[in-house]
This record gives sequence, C-alpha cells and structure tokens, in this order.
Amino acid sequence: MSGQWASTDPNDLTRGALDLVADNLRIDEHLISGMPNDLAKQLRKYNPEGNTRLELEYNTINAEPEYELTAHLLDVSVKLSAFPYPLAHGQGIVKVRHDSVEVNRFRAKSHGRTFTINANVKHPVLKPTGWVEFSSDGPIPIDAQLLNALKSRTREFVSKLQPNGMLQLQSARYEYHGSKQDMKRFIALELQQASIVYEKFPYPLHRVHGKLICEDHVWSLRDMTGYNGRAFIQCNGTFTELPDGDGQIALQLAATDLAVDDALRHAMVASSQSNRHLFDSFNIEGSLDHLKLDVSSRVNSGKKSLVIHASKWVPGRSVTSNEIKMKPSWFPYDLNQVTGEFIYRDGTIQMLDVNARHKNTRFAFDGHARLLPNGSWSTRIDTLNIDKLELDAPLLSALPAPLSDGLRQLDVDGQVMLSGELELSQAAGVDQQVVVGWDLSLDTTNASINGGSRIEHLFGGVRITGRHDSSGTHCFGQIQVDSMMLLGEQIRDVRGPFALENNRLLVGKWSQRFLPTQQSASSLFGRSLGGVVSLDAQVDLEDEAKFILQLNLANGDLAYIARRQGVNSKTAGRTFASLQLHGVAGKRSTWQGDGQIDLQKADLYQLPLLMSVFNIVSLNDSDVRSFNSSHIDFFVRDETIRMNRIIFRGGNVALYGQGRMKFDSSIDLDFYAAVGQGRSNFEIPLLRNVLTEASRNLLKIEVVGSLEKPRVESTPLPELDETMERFFRDLNQRIARPPNPGGMPAIRLR
Repeated sequence: MSGQWASTDPNDLTRGALDLVADNLRIDEHLISGMPNDLAKQLRKYNPEGNTRLELEYNTINAEPEYELTAHLLDVSVKLSAFPYPLAHGQGIVKVRHDSVEVNRFRAKSHGRTFTINANVKHPVLKPTGWVEFSSDGPIPIDAQLLNALKSRTREFVSKLQPNGMLQLQSARYEYHGSKQDMKRFIALELQQASIVYEKFPYPLHRVHGKLICEDHVWSLRDMTGYNGRAFIQCNGTFTELPDGDGQIALQLAATDLAVDDALRHAMVASSQSNRHLFDSFNIEGSLDHLKLDVSSRVNSGKKSLVIHASKWVPGRSVTSNEIKMKPSWFPYDLNQVTGEFIYRDGTIQMLDVNARHKNTRFAFDGHARLLPNGSWSTRIDTLNIDKLELDAPLLSALPAPLSDGLRQLDVDGQVMLSGELELSQAAGVDQQVVVGWDLSLDTTNASINGGSRIEHLFGGVRITGRHDSSGTHCFGQIQVDSMMLLGEQIRDVRGPFALENNRLLVGKWSQRFLPTQQSASSLFGRSLGGVVSLDAQVDLEDEAKFILQLNLANGDLAYIARRQGVNSKTAGRTFASLQLHGVAGKRSTWQGDGQIDLQKADLYQLPLLMSVFNIVSLNDSDVRSFNSSHIDFFVRDETIRMNRIIFRGGNVALYGQGRMKFDSSIDLDFYAAVGQGRSNFEIPLLRNVLTEASRNLLKIEVVGSLEKPRVESTPLPELDETMERFFRDLNQRIARPPNPGGMPAIRLR
C-alpha cells in the first residue's frame, strides 16, 4: 500500500488531497466499515469480498468531500442488493465517485457460467439516474439460491410455478430517472429443459422452453412450450405486481393430444372440492384433440377464475387415435366416441355439439352442468337427440328406478328416436335423491311394446313432460301414433292425452286431474275396425299391471269386423259398441266387465248365424231383408262373453235371446223368434206383456258352434220357462260411462 497527502491550506491541515494505492488488498465488510459512510453505502450494494487493487483519490478542498474509488477486482465474489445471487471469481473495474457509480465489464462465475455486469448511475443515494445491466453466457440451475435472489413478490410468482431445470439470464436492465421508486426494469430469462407445475393448476409440464420477461411491474411468460406425455402444450401468461402489495396472475395454456388422465383431473379439481365432484361426475377418459385454459388468481387473497375449453373433434379431423369415453355418475351409461366442445367456467361446464355412441345408438346434445360449493349439482340437457335408442339392460339400469321399472314392464322391442330436454339435480348430502325433469318426444318405427297384449308394428310416438323427485314420478303427455297392430288389428291415427302418477298410468279423460290447468283432457282416439275407437283407462304398473278401461267404437264397419272374426259373408252395416273392463293385463281369466253393441243400417240377413235361423223360421224375402238393426247387452267373466240380452230387429219378426261366447269365438246362444209382431211390440218396457200375450207365436232357437259355422235347433211354442224368466230380468240395466273432463276422480285400483 502506498499513498500521499497534500495539504492545500497551511492554516487548515484537514483540507487537502489524498492519493492512495493498495495492491492485493482484501476487500470485505471489515474494510468497508472503515470507509466513509457514503462510500461504504455504495459498496454494500455489491457486497464485494476478495482480492482487489484499490486506487483512491480523496479531497476536502471544497465544503463537501469528494472522492473517486477505482477498484480493480482481481478475484472477488459479489452479491448485488438488487439481485442477491452469489457470483464468484469476479474481475473488472468499479469506479465509485461521490455522485456516481460506474461498473465496466465486471465478469463473475456461477455454476460454470459467466455473468457480465455493467452500470452507470449518477446520484445513487438521493436522486439516482442511470442504468445497471446484467447478462450471462449460458443457463444455470433453477435452485433455492436463484429463487431467494428474486424480490419477494416476484419470488412468490415464480415459486407458484414450481420451476425445475435450467434458466439463462439473457439480459436485465434497471433504469433510474431521479427516484428510487421510479425505477424501470427489463429482465429477459429463458427456460431450457425445465419443468413447471403451476400451483393453481398443478398439471406438470416437462421439456419446457420459453421466455420469462419482466417489464417494470409485469412478468410475462412468452412462447413457452412443453410436453406431458404425448401432449404438446403452449403457454403464455402474466404476473402483475399490484399497488396494494398483492399480485395478479393470468395464465393461458393450449394443448393438443391431451390425455384425460389422473394428472389432468387432479389439476382441474386441485383448488376446489366442488370441482372435484363435478369432474368426477362425468367420469371421462381418453384423449382430447385440443384444450385451452385461462386461469387468473390473486397471489395473497386466493381469488381465482378458471376457464377451460376442451375439444374432441370428429374422427376425420382428430389428431389423436384415442377416443373419448364417458360414463356420468348421474347417468351411468357408457358413451363412446364422444366428440364436441366442453367449456368449464368457475363451477359450470357447458357442453356444445356433443355427439356420442353406444353400440348402434347415436346421441347428440347441448347442455350445461353446475356444482355448487356445498356439494349440490345440476345438469341440464337443452337439446337432446337420440337415434336408434335400444331400451336394453344397461340403459334401464341407468335410468331412475320408477322410470326404468315402467319401461321394463313395457318391454319395448325395437329402436326409439328421442328428442327434447332433460334436467337432473341433487341437493347437498350423501342420501339426497336425484331429481329428474324432462320434456321429451319419443318416436319409433316398427317397434313393439307390452301393453297388456303385445302392441306390434308401432309407428309414431309420444310427447311427454314430467318430473321425478322424492314425492314420486309425475308426468303427462300426448300420444301421437300413426299406426300400430293390436291383437292382429291395425289402429291408425291414435291421438290423446295420458298421465303417469307414481306408477299409475292414466289414459284419456282420466288424465284430466294431472294435466296443466289450461288443458282439457279428451279420450284417446284412434281409427280401427272401419270406425273410430276411443279409450279411457287406468293401469297400475306396480301391481301386476291391474287395469280398468272404458272402450268405445263408433261407426265401425260390420263387414270388416265380420271378416276379422272369420265370418265369410256379404253383410254390411255400421257398428257401435262400448265396453267397461277391469282385471290384470295379460291374464284373461281376471278380466271382468260389461258393455253394449248396436248394429245399425246393417244387412243382418247376410250373417251366417241369422241365415241359419232363417232356414228354420219361414219368412218371405222382404221379412228377411228387413233385419237391419241389433242391440246386445253383455258382460265378461271367466274368459267368456255372456250376453244377457240380444235383439235382432226386422219388420215383422224379431229375434230376442241370450247366451255366451268364449274368447275362441265358440258360441252357445238361445233365441226366441216372435213372428207377426210389429217392431214397436218389442220396445222396452212393454216387451214382457206383448210376448206373454203372443206366446203362441214364439219359436225357441238354439245356436251352438262358432260364428262362422253355427248349428241351429228349434223348439216351436216353448213355455215361458226359467230360461225365459232370466231372459227378461234387468232389461233396463245401464253400463257405466267414464268420467267427464273435470268430473269424478280417477278410480283407485288398490
């Protein structure tokens, strides 16, 4: 060490100039603490430690001391206060003046890489102006030392990325413009072969390359690329330091060929238990073609917004060979080859143009699902279209129990087309029931169902609106069937209302009490037997399919009906009939009921049964042709139709009888022919008196066999025996009619 002091004022020896040179001087805190405060303060910004050559020029000529310290750093380690990352074996020149600091090409080592620092700052203490620059010639490990060198808010942001790997400082520049608070900074870092796992969306990215850019108070992730398995991922984002001390993070991620695996599910639900339930409820597996993610959050407050846009393209456009499969917990039915758009936003999933398959069944729908923090959830399918739906065991198992039980009893065989809206929800709690609402149209082509008797070749469908909740199943709708076959008979243009109330099916007028107040129920109408058939019915779907029905036929074609019964004749006429029946569907032995049949404008003489009778009763041709109307009262018991009153009317002759017919069309009938009596003689209630007085004109006729081949025997002038007495009983019995709209309540079957 050498130096000299030159006094400039003989009267004041403290005024003068000092020149000092020190070679191979070790600079450390001990040395710095002995320096003037201003000089020491500037040196502590670099925390130098090591060997140096110092050249000090110090003078007190003016009122304020002036100095210039030139440090030739030979082998010095430094740790800058602005970026306290330890650098070793530093060499370069640092000049510290009373009003400036200048660093020229200072180079130091860390992890085998060279860092270069240049600086030129004037008035560094009070009103700094100037700049400081850093750079490196290669990457260094991302370790605790590097993270600890960052400012607190920057460190919080980078720590949330949980980086690993290598990082290169391409450049860093700090600019001062007269105030320490008005510092401008630009930092450019490059990640190389790194991995990051963002804390708020912990999906690991590997082989990451990209840039971290800091401009003043904003950090940016630019052109980041990485991989997770086969997935290629691009990432951009920002971190903004806010005036209140908090930080705002915004991250955008785009991925292709992304596997829906445990890692992705974990990332999606990491910050919210409700999200976990929501994503788990879809039970998705496979690979997405494209996923875009936008997440923003506050560092300290924890406020977060998450938007995920996932796409699975149709096979012709798909970039992955792995299909998407899903089996939602709220509809546990395997859906394969799923395509469409899925958009998640803060607890809600929107589903757009979703298509899926189950065997030959095709699904297409739009909808959305939502899960609240308390665990309750809802799913709404706004536009649902299902083609070639088969009501097989997997589907029935996926449906709510009451609905599936009813469909099992219907035993649908064939494919169904379904469209409409569907809504499912469940309140918070493990034991809460899933609530289902629907507004659906079902159509089928050539299907068959079990309606007590098998309904086949069914073309058409139903529109049904309803709800299933803790109180049961409640729905109503309209039947719109174009054609169907029942018991070998075609029924066309079937139209009318129905309702389903807790396993009880109500058809026609009996559905009135369950329809919306503005709607009025009519019977279920259809065209069959050459006329119009109407039906009002109740069916208990839970208790052996017990039923009660009121069936009417208006203006039926007698010739067609006769042919359907195997009766080969040329008869013509119109048929009107009513039947009230109850029992168990599919069990004819339980069927009981009663009804009436009226034949009008009919050529009854063409019927084989009457032709056989006319062969016994001697009538002229005009009397035979005058038989053109008939009335029959009957009841049903024990698979037998028992007719307690039969009247065939002619001009001068009447056939009045009773008997029975089995369901196989075998007959056992007794007729009494009254000859020479006018039509009015047989009108009730005068019939008994007229027949008594005219008993000498009566002829008893017994008819057995079948409708097609009747066998006839006759007994002239019979006595008014027990058979006749039974024959005249209860002539005025009336058959019950179904309730009028809004009338009496539906009959309960249990």
